[in-house]
Amino acid sequence: MDDLLEITQSLVGEHLSWAIDQLSRSRNLAAKREHPWSWIEAHRCALSSVIHSYCGFEAAVNVVGYELFFNPRSLKYVPPETRDLPLTRMVQSWDIGLSVTDKFAYVLSTVKAILPARLENELRELNNYRNWIAHGFPYGTTVLVAKQADGTLLEVDREDSVNWKKKFPNTKFQPLDQVNSSDAGTALSIVLACLRAIASSVDILFWVNPLCNGPTYRIITGEFDVAAYIAEQRDC
Repeated sequence: MDDLLEITQSLVGEHLSWAIDQLSRSRNLAAKREHPWSWIEAHRCALSSVIHSYCGFEAAVNVVGYELFFNPRSLKYVPPETRDLPLTRMVQSWDIGLSVTDKFAYVLSTVKAILPARLENELRELNNYRNWIAHGFPYGTTVLVAKQADGTLLEVDREDSVNWKKKFPNTKFQPLDQVNSSDAGTALSIVLACLRAIASSVDILFWVNPLCNGPTYRIITGEFDVAAYIAEQRDC
């Protein structure tokens, strides 16, 4: 008689792997300039990487929530009768208005884990940045230009209606029309650090398998070296 195996499916690895591939592609395009519009493609790859990094984070938090609170067959499952009132209310509101950052904080609190203050601030800024990109919030730009001998205009300086340095003091994210591989790397670093925290505190592991240089399957453990891994991602 065949055995039945139940597996929790998610898109965490797919989102993160695509974010890594797009980061590598953005870096390569910015460095090698394959064609005159390489800078545009590099920008778009960076935008895609930021979005998919955050999608991977949100998917990971929902996987953890599923295993802890909604999957009775999970070894991590917390039975309803053992949940205190705040946790019970949080679980009840999981899918109805609870932000992913609040979900993440609650999940860590269940195992008495604390996110480093710096990472917590960076995650908050990434959440804001993702919202600006995904929802396409408009902003104004005043540009100082100089007319060139051939009749073209050269941008000398600019000022946006949004004070980006004040809005993103920790992450140093660029204006939306200038998102680059550095921003994408920062976003991915924040997400991978959060997944490393999940691995350390809740012992739920996730994987990445970017394809830029051929399949390179990695597990994100509590000892995962985020900085070294991000530095490796290039030459796509």
